[in-house]
Amino acid sequence: MGTPSIIANPNFDPRAIADQLRRAMKGIGCDKEMVSQTLVACNNAQRQEVVRVFKQMHGKDLIRELKSELHGDFEDLIVAMTERPAMYDADQLHRAMKGCGTKEHVLIEIMTTRTNSQIHEIKLAYRKKHHADLEKDIVDDTSGYFRRLLISLCSGARDEQMHTDRTLAQQDAHKLWRAGEARLGTDEIAFNSILAAQNFGQLLLVFDEYQKQHGHSIEKAIRSEFSGDICTAHLALVKSIRNRPAYFAELLYKSMKGLGTRDNDLIRLVVTRSEIDMADIRTAYQKMYGKSLEAAIADDCSGAYKRGLIAIVKGNYQVHPTHFNSLRQATHMQKFNASPPSQRLPPLIVAALVLFCTLHVPVNAAGKEGGGGSAFNKLSIGIVIALCVLLVACIVLVVSICKKSDSDEEAEQEPDPEKGEAPSTQAELMEPAPAEEDIEKEKPVEMEQPLISVKAEEEKPEEVKEEPQTTSVKPEEPTQSSKSNIATGEKSETAGEEKGSEASSSSAASSSSAGSSSSGSGSGSGSASGSSASSATSSEASSSASSSAASSASSS
Repeated sequence: MGTPSIIANPNFDPRAIADQLRRAMKGIGCDKEMVSQTLVACNNAQRQEVVRVFKQMHGKDLIRELKSELHGDFEDLIVAMTERPAMYDADQLHRAMKGCGTKEHVLIEIMTTRTNSQIHEIKLAYRKKHHADLEKDIVDDTSGYFRRLLISLCSGARDEQMHTDRTLAQQDAHKLWRAGEARLGTDEIAFNSILAAQNFGQLLLVFDEYQKQHGHSIEKAIRSEFSGDICTAHLALVKSIRNRPAYFAELLYKSMKGLGTRDNDLIRLVVTRSEIDMADIRTAYQKMYGKSLEAAIADDCSGAYKRGLIAIVKGNYQVHPTHFNSLRQATHMQKFNASPPSQRLPPLIVAALVLFCTLHVPVNAAGKEGGGGSAFNKLSIGIVIALCVLLVACIVLVVSICKKSDSDEEAEQEPDPEKGEAPSTQAELMEPAPAEEDIEKEKPVEMEQPLISVKAEEEKPEEVKEEPQTTSVKPEEPTQSSKSNIATGEKSETAGEEKGSEASSSSAASSSSAGSSSSGSGSGSGSASGSSASSATSSEASSSASSSAASSASSS
């Protein structure tokens, strides 16, 4: 078994898909992208369920509706996807044989690569749709040994078991040699009896034994013994048995080779192999021709037809757009909401103008026919409605602008670290959380930090209190007014220092008490030193005040 590109949709909803297809074909024109994407999301069995549900819901045949809405190669592609495989093969065989001439390559491709059950289904579908027998039409349109080979394949009697026999393969290889290269002329019946009857595994052994016994491949023997359509059919059998993906990759290459494209062959190959081995064919095509199958299709096709073929080749592994229309509408709404408010107003204004025009045209017609009084009332109503729509549009615009400005202001606000707010920048949010070992290592540092700050605060008042002593010890004979000003300034400075020392001592005491129970003695010594420092500053302040009072009395 190969690897398909189209698989069953696990979220399959036939009613939803039928509604999507109905909306795609509603109105003027047809949404080709929606049709192709919706059908690619399902396999053929699910598409047949959609056809049944579509007829039940809307009372119309889906395939006929698609044919009436589409045209050209894209129509052929969509119809090929919606028809049953047996019915599609029957149509292809009928088209290959009707009219003047016969497309033998179509007969060879279908008849040499289908299983017994598929061939029987094709014969039934052919009789049901075209009211004819497939074997009879083959007999009427072909001749010679090519006709005999096709009739043998059309019987659907090939051995499909997995059993192989090396001894039998050696005997069959010798029979083929005696029927061809070992004699004058060729015994075509011997080739047909082996190539059209035995299972593929046994035929691979026959080909290998022929190579060992005679030193060259069976393909070389066929080319030397046959010609024309019978040679092409035998080579197609051998190639499809040896490497089926490579065989179909070659057929795809030939359908796009040279000037023009055989679009019917390209569509048939892509659609019929999509649920069997298309992924393997893609790989073989890339390996054989050094170019991807999608790129080859893109070079030879265009438009929705090209995109539909490429979608089938790529497959529906990753996404199944069951609700393709709703997804597309959601995408449009996201784009509209993401656009700035200044870009949202023009569509609303256009909608209001369209509404006004739709009301204004019939009003003028009515006014010309009869009087114009009622027409004027209708015109005024239309103008009022249009103005209301414009008013609503303006309100929506203003509200959206306000919301956007509020969101911008909130985004610009920086977090307050003192209040414990979380950082808002993406770099800070993306920082990894610290490990538990790092947290445990940092805990002792956080415990010792308050003690260091207390000692630093204890040393600060001692450095500050030396400054007023130097300024008060050596005055430079100031006047009476300046002396009084100096005295008042020193009083204010000493009072400020007292307040600062008291605040520092209280903060040191609170921080030391919050540290730990084991550091209680250290915090007690810190508070004692803070109280002694405050008493020292108060005594020095009183001594400086008394000295200034004595100096002022002596001067007086």
